[in-house]
Amino acid sequence: MLSRGWQYPGVGLVMADDSGMRGMLKKDTGLASLPAGLPEEQNAMPDKAPIFQADDEAFRRGDGKTFFEWYSKALLDHGEALLGEAAAAAAASPAAKAVPAEKLALSVKVSGLHWHVMHPSRATEACAGYNSCTHDSADAYGDIAAMISRAAKSAGRPIFFNFTCLEMTNVDNNGNPQTLSAPEDLIAQVRRACIRHNVPLSGENALEFDLATGGWAFERMAKQMRGWSPGRDKMHALTLLRLNDGFVRRESLVQLGKFVAST
Repeated sequence: MLSRGWQYPGVGLVMADDSGMRGMLKKDTGLASLPAGLPEEQNAMPDKAPIFQADDEAFRRGDGKTFFEWYSKALLDHGEALLGEAAAAAAASPAAKAVPAEKLALSVKVSGLHWHVMHPSRATEACAGYNSCTHDSADAYGDIAAMISRAAKSAGRPIFFNFTCLEMTNVDNNGNPQTLSAPEDLIAQVRRACIRHNVPLSGENALEFDLATGGWAFERMAKQMRGWSPGRDKMHALTLLRLNDGFVRRESLVQLGKFVAST
Protein backbone atom coordinates (compact mmCIF):
# COMPACT_ATOMS: atom_id res chain seq x y z
CA MET A 1 0.00 0.00 0.00
CA LEU A 2 2.92 2.37 0.69
CA SER A 3 4.09 1.95 -2.89
CA ARG A 4 0.64 3.06 -4.05
CA GLY A 5 0.46 6.22 -1.99
CA TRP A 6 -0.97 5.04 1.33
CA GLN A 7 -0.31 7.39 4.23
CA TYR A 8 -0.94 6.95 7.94
CA PRO A 9 -3.66 7.03 9.30
CA GLY A 10 -5.64 6.00 6.22
CA VAL A 11 -7.88 2.96 6.70
CA GLY A 12 -6.51 1.23 3.60
CA LEU A 13 -8.55 -0.95 1.24
CA VAL A 14 -10.21 -4.35 1.52
CA MET A 15 -7.78 -6.81 -0.04
CA ALA A 16 -10.29 -9.39 -1.21
CA ASP A 17 -11.28 -7.99 -4.59
CA ASP A 18 -9.93 -10.42 -7.16
CA SER A 19 -11.57 -13.23 -9.11
CA GLY A 20 -10.39 -15.96 -6.75
CA MET A 21 -11.66 -14.25 -3.61
CA ARG A 22 -14.94 -13.29 -5.28
CA GLY A 23 -15.45 -16.91 -6.28
CA MET A 24 -14.79 -18.06 -2.70
CA LEU A 25 -17.13 -15.39 -1.36
CA LYS A 26 -20.00 -16.49 -3.60
CA LYS A 27 -19.43 -20.18 -2.90
CA ASP A 28 -19.25 -19.72 0.87
CA THR A 29 -21.86 -17.01 1.46
CA GLY A 30 -23.95 -16.63 -1.69
CA LEU A 31 -22.80 -13.00 -2.09
CA ALA A 32 -22.10 -12.27 -5.74
CA SER A 33 -19.97 -9.21 -4.94
CA LEU A 34 -18.41 -7.31 -2.10
CA PRO A 35 -20.86 -5.27 -0.01
CA ALA A 36 -21.59 -1.69 -0.98
CA GLY A 37 -19.92 1.19 0.80
CA LEU A 38 -16.39 -0.18 1.27
CA PRO A 39 -13.55 2.38 1.14
CA GLU A 40 -12.56 3.48 -2.34
CA GLU A 41 -9.76 5.79 -1.14
CA GLN A 42 -7.08 4.14 0.98
CA ASN A 43 -6.23 7.38 2.80
CA ALA A 44 -9.81 8.04 3.90
CA MET A 45 -10.99 8.11 7.50
CA PRO A 46 -13.60 5.54 8.64
CA ASP A 47 -16.65 7.79 8.39
CA LYS A 48 -15.86 8.58 4.75
CA ALA A 49 -16.81 5.00 3.84
CA PRO A 50 -20.57 4.36 4.17
CA ILE A 51 -20.09 0.84 5.54
CA PHE A 52 -17.96 2.13 8.45
CA GLN A 53 -19.97 5.21 9.44
CA ALA A 54 -20.39 5.25 13.21
CA ASP A 55 -24.00 6.46 13.13
CA ASP A 56 -25.14 3.65 10.82
CA GLU A 57 -22.90 0.64 11.62
CA ALA A 58 -23.59 -1.18 8.36
CA PHE A 59 -20.67 -3.47 9.24
CA ARG A 60 -22.89 -5.06 11.92
CA ARG A 61 -25.75 -6.21 9.73
CA GLY A 62 -26.71 -7.68 6.38
CA ASP A 63 -24.09 -8.06 3.68
CA GLY A 64 -21.53 -6.07 5.65
CA LYS A 65 -21.64 -8.42 8.63
CA THR A 66 -21.66 -11.49 6.37
CA PHE A 67 -18.67 -10.25 4.40
CA PHE A 68 -16.42 -9.23 7.30
CA GLU A 69 -17.04 -12.50 9.15
CA TRP A 70 -16.32 -14.50 6.00
CA TYR A 71 -13.22 -12.42 5.16
CA SER A 72 -11.76 -13.01 8.62
CA LYS A 73 -12.47 -16.76 8.52
CA ALA A 74 -10.93 -17.11 5.06
CA LEU A 75 -7.68 -15.57 6.29
CA LEU A 76 -7.67 -17.65 9.48
CA ASP A 77 -8.15 -20.82 7.43
CA HIS A 78 -5.29 -19.74 5.17
CA GLY A 79 -3.05 -19.06 8.15
CA GLU A 80 -3.77 -22.45 9.67
CA ALA A 81 -3.03 -24.15 6.35
CA LEU A 82 0.30 -22.32 6.05
CA LEU A 83 1.27 -23.29 9.58
CA GLY A 84 0.48 -26.90 8.73
CA GLU A 85 2.84 -26.71 5.75
CA ALA A 86 5.54 -25.07 7.87
CA ALA A 87 5.21 -27.73 10.56
CA ALA A 88 5.42 -30.50 7.96
CA ALA A 89 8.55 -28.94 6.46
CA ALA A 90 10.13 -28.70 9.91
CA ALA A 91 9.24 -32.30 10.69
CA ALA A 92 10.90 -33.43 7.45
CA SER A 93 14.09 -31.46 8.02
CA PRO A 94 17.08 -33.53 9.26
CA ALA A 95 18.28 -30.54 11.30
CA ALA A 96 14.88 -30.11 12.95
CA LYS A 97 14.66 -33.83 13.70
CA ALA A 98 17.80 -33.50 15.79
CA VAL A 99 16.11 -30.95 18.08
CA PRO A 100 13.28 -31.82 20.50
CA ALA A 101 9.98 -30.49 19.14
CA GLU A 102 9.39 -28.27 22.16
CA LYS A 103 12.79 -26.59 21.54
CA LEU A 104 12.05 -25.50 17.99
CA ALA A 105 9.14 -23.06 17.78
CA LEU A 106 7.33 -21.46 14.87
CA SER A 107 6.25 -17.83 15.04
CA VAL A 108 3.29 -16.01 13.51
CA LYS A 109 3.78 -12.30 12.77
CA VAL A 110 0.50 -10.50 13.55
CA SER A 111 0.39 -6.87 12.47
CA GLY A 112 -0.44 -4.23 15.09
CA LEU A 113 -3.06 -2.14 13.30
CA HIS A 114 -3.47 0.29 16.18
CA TRP A 115 -5.11 3.22 14.36
CA HIS A 116 -8.90 3.61 14.41
CA VAL A 117 -9.24 0.92 17.10
CA MET A 118 -11.26 3.47 19.08
CA HIS A 119 -13.75 3.85 16.20
CA PRO A 120 -16.81 1.54 16.45
CA SER A 121 -15.97 -0.04 13.09
CA ARG A 122 -12.26 -0.64 13.83
CA ALA A 123 -12.02 0.07 10.12
CA THR A 124 -8.28 -0.39 9.57
CA GLU A 125 -8.41 -3.87 11.08
CA ALA A 126 -11.62 -4.72 9.22
CA CYS A 127 -10.07 -3.79 5.87
CA ALA A 128 -7.16 -6.14 6.64
CA GLY A 129 -9.47 -9.01 7.62
CA TYR A 130 -9.36 -8.69 11.43
CA ASN A 131 -12.95 -8.95 12.65
CA SER A 132 -13.44 -7.08 15.90
CA CYS A 133 -16.50 -5.19 14.69
CA THR A 134 -19.46 -7.31 13.63
CA HIS A 135 -20.87 -7.86 17.14
CA ASP A 136 -20.05 -6.90 20.71
CA SER A 137 -17.96 -9.98 21.44
CA ALA A 138 -16.11 -10.11 18.11
CA ASP A 139 -12.40 -10.49 18.88
CA ALA A 140 -10.03 -10.96 15.97
CA TYR A 141 -7.07 -11.62 18.26
CA GLY A 142 -8.93 -14.28 20.21
CA ASP A 143 -9.72 -15.96 16.88
CA ILE A 144 -6.07 -15.76 15.82
CA ALA A 145 -4.86 -17.15 19.16
CA ALA A 146 -7.37 -20.01 18.93
CA MET A 147 -6.13 -20.82 15.43
CA ILE A 148 -2.49 -20.78 16.61
CA SER A 149 -3.39 -23.05 19.51
CA ARG A 150 -4.98 -25.60 17.16
CA ALA A 151 -2.03 -25.41 14.78
CA ALA A 152 0.46 -25.89 17.63
CA LYS A 153 -1.33 -29.02 18.81
CA SER A 154 -1.31 -30.42 15.28
CA ALA A 155 2.35 -29.50 14.80
CA GLY A 156 3.44 -30.86 18.17
CA ARG A 157 5.61 -27.82 18.78
CA PRO A 158 5.14 -24.28 20.19
CA ILE A 159 3.90 -21.49 17.93
CA PHE A 160 4.42 -17.93 19.13
CA PHE A 161 1.89 -15.13 18.66
CA ASN A 162 4.31 -12.38 17.59
CA PHE A 163 2.77 -8.93 18.02
CA THR A 164 4.14 -5.49 17.34
CA CYS A 165 4.05 -1.84 18.59
CA LEU A 166 5.56 -2.70 21.99
CA GLU A 167 7.29 0.69 22.19
CA MET A 168 4.14 2.72 21.53
CA THR A 169 1.69 4.25 24.02
CA ASN A 170 -1.88 5.45 23.78
CA VAL A 171 -0.72 9.07 23.97
CA ASP A 172 1.79 8.93 21.11
CA ASN A 173 -0.78 10.26 18.62
CA ASN A 174 -2.34 12.93 20.81
CA GLY A 175 -1.18 15.54 18.32
CA ASN A 176 -3.33 13.88 15.67
CA PRO A 177 -6.62 12.87 17.35
CA GLN A 178 -8.17 11.61 14.10
CA THR A 179 -5.92 8.53 14.34
CA LEU A 180 -8.06 7.12 17.19
CA SER A 181 -4.96 5.06 18.03
CA ALA A 182 -4.62 2.93 21.18
CA PRO A 183 -1.66 0.53 20.85
CA GLU A 184 -1.45 -0.23 24.58
CA ASP A 185 -5.11 -1.25 24.64
CA LEU A 186 -4.48 -3.42 21.59
CA ILE A 187 -1.50 -5.16 23.23
CA ALA A 188 -3.67 -5.82 26.29
CA GLN A 189 -6.36 -7.37 24.07
CA VAL A 190 -3.73 -9.61 22.45
CA ARG A 191 -2.28 -10.59 25.83
CA ARG A 192 -5.71 -11.61 27.13
CA ALA A 193 -6.27 -13.69 23.98
CA CYS A 194 -2.95 -15.49 24.43
CA ILE A 195 -3.67 -16.21 28.10
CA ARG A 196 -7.14 -17.53 27.27
CA HIS A 197 -5.85 -19.91 24.60
CA ASN A 198 -2.52 -20.73 26.30
CA VAL A 199 -0.46 -19.39 23.40
CA PRO A 200 3.05 -18.00 24.04
CA LEU A 201 3.25 -14.27 23.30
CA SER A 202 6.28 -12.61 21.75
CA GLY A 203 6.71 -9.10 20.45
CA GLU A 204 8.64 -6.41 18.63
CA ASN A 205 8.82 -2.68 18.21
CA ALA A 206 6.87 -1.08 15.36
CA LEU A 207 9.21 1.72 14.31
CA GLU A 208 12.97 1.89 13.90
CA PHE A 209 14.74 3.86 16.63
CA ASP A 210 18.33 4.75 17.55
CA LEU A 211 19.49 2.25 20.16
CA ALA A 212 22.07 4.64 21.58
CA THR A 213 19.43 7.24 22.48
CA GLY A 214 16.43 4.92 22.68
CA GLY A 215 16.08 4.60 26.43
CA TRP A 216 12.44 5.67 26.14
CA ALA A 217 11.70 2.74 23.75
CA PHE A 218 13.60 0.21 25.87
CA GLU A 219 11.68 1.35 28.94
CA ARG A 220 8.31 0.94 27.24
CA MET A 221 9.20 -2.48 25.81
CA ALA A 222 10.49 -3.67 29.18
CA LYS A 223 7.14 -2.71 30.71
CA GLN A 224 5.31 -4.89 28.19
CA MET A 225 7.81 -7.75 28.47
CA ARG A 226 7.42 -8.03 32.23
CA GLY A 227 3.69 -8.60 31.82
CA TRP A 228 1.22 -8.62 34.67
CA SER A 229 2.36 -11.68 36.60
CA PRO A 230 4.98 -14.45 36.51
CA GLY A 231 2.46 -16.73 34.79
CA ARG A 232 1.43 -17.42 31.21
CA ASP A 233 1.12 -13.76 30.23
CA LYS A 234 4.87 -13.10 30.24
CA MET A 235 6.59 -12.14 26.97
CA HIS A 236 8.44 -15.18 25.60
CA ALA A 237 10.65 -13.50 23.00
CA LEU A 238 11.53 -10.07 21.61
CA THR A 239 12.60 -8.92 18.15
CA LEU A 240 14.28 -5.54 17.71
CA LEU A 241 13.52 -3.87 14.37
CA ARG A 242 15.30 -3.06 12.10
CA LEU A 243 18.89 -4.26 11.90
CA ASN A 244 21.29 -1.66 10.45
CA ASP A 245 24.86 -0.45 10.87
CA GLY A 246 23.82 1.70 13.83
CA PHE A 247 23.13 -1.42 15.89
CA VAL A 248 26.83 -2.23 16.18
CA ARG A 249 28.09 1.19 17.23
CA ARG A 250 29.67 1.08 20.67
CA GLU A 251 27.05 3.44 22.13
CA SER A 252 24.25 1.23 20.79
CA LEU A 253 25.76 -1.98 22.14
CA VAL A 254 26.21 -0.42 25.58
CA GLN A 255 22.53 0.55 25.77
CA LEU A 256 21.42 -2.78 24.31
CA GLY A 257 23.52 -4.60 26.91
CA LYS A 258 21.90 -2.63 29.73
CA PHE A 259 18.44 -3.45 28.35
CA VAL A 260 19.14 -7.17 28.00
CA ALA A 261 20.61 -7.33 31.51
CA SER A 262 17.56 -5.58 32.98
CA THR A 263 15.07 -8.01 31.45
